Amino acid sequence: MDFTVVIPAHNEGQRIQETLSDVLLFFRNRRHSTEIIVVDDGSRDDTVARARLVEGGPIPIKVLKGGRHQGKGNAVRRGIAHAQGDRILVTNADLSVPISQLPRLEEVMEAGSSIVVGVRVSSQDTKAPAPSTWSRLTALAGNVLTRVAAPPLWDIRDSRCGFRLFRGDVARTLFGQQTVDGFGYDVEILYLAQRRGYRITQVDVEWYSGTGRRAGLLHHLITALELVQVRVNSATGKYDE
Repeated sequence: MDFTVVIPAHNEGQRIQETLSDVLLFFRNRRHSTEIIVVDDGSRDDTVARARLVEGGPIPIKVLKGGRHQGKGNAVRRGIAHAQGDRILVTNADLSVPISQLPRLEEVMEAGSSIVVGVRVSSQDTKAPAPSTWSRLTALAGNVLTRVAAPPLWDIRDSRCGFRLFRGDVARTLFGQQTVDGFGYDVEILYLAQRRGYRITQVDVEWYSGTGRRAGLLHHLITALELVQVRVNSATGKYDE
């Protein structure tokens, strides 16, 4: 399998079909053998049922049903464990970074990068909804907090963007060491990648605010604790095991 797309989903019943249709349309015009994995994170709506309604044709769509809600990091890890692709794209169910931005990441990976991280830049499309002030502020706060909790990531401009491309073998190695189940997982993965000396490259990608749910204060506090967990793991040698 050349390519795997992993899409974590929690209560995404209203848009998962449209998201899958967009991803399928993009990959049907390419020659790569591709699979799509939707990982349900304990959704309380009809996310799983709607995802299973989408016919992938020659592109298989796997839907991994979850039990209770365990966090985005847990969902992504489950998806990576089932992924067969030589390259693995992890993207959000709202496609706030459009799938059309993928070639930007692929071009850089062709030059030798192990991981290509999207850096969110507001779209210049005046017809599209611009990121809200809250989205901008929380993105900035998250990046600052990351640099405090994990100083080796100081050069990463956007550690929280949900649009990332991994070499398959690299993803399976890193997510095999992952301990954080929530939104702080992305920082942990980048931290582990730097410890192992993998080449990480950053690429600007268009970002739309869309209709995504706004994270509350509790969400950000939990993520902050997860970043502390990463630092404690490093200090206590857990990542050396």
